[in-house]
Amino acid sequence: MMFISAPAEMAQVDHVSVDRLVAALVNEGVSGIARGSVPSMQPKAERGSRENLKRVLSKVRDVPADVRDRGAPGFGGNPDT
Repeated sequence: MMFISAPAEMAQVDHVSVDRLVAALVNEGVSGIARGSVPSMQPKAERGSRENLKRVLSKVRDVPADVRDRGAPGFGGNPDT
């Protein structure tokens, strides 16, 4: 699972927790958006359409989420908590 090990390795190299690393990256992204240095999603959003969204979503199977994809307890994403 590269998407899990990469942040853990980055945090270990910087001698910080994964939580602190993620918080710093989110803060950096939000700051970039506020400064206008991050490209806006608006032009891309304007090219989309509700019909295309519905067409794509119609291809998704209607099954319960895998237990690994449910939210953490106490965060409202897990209906079992």
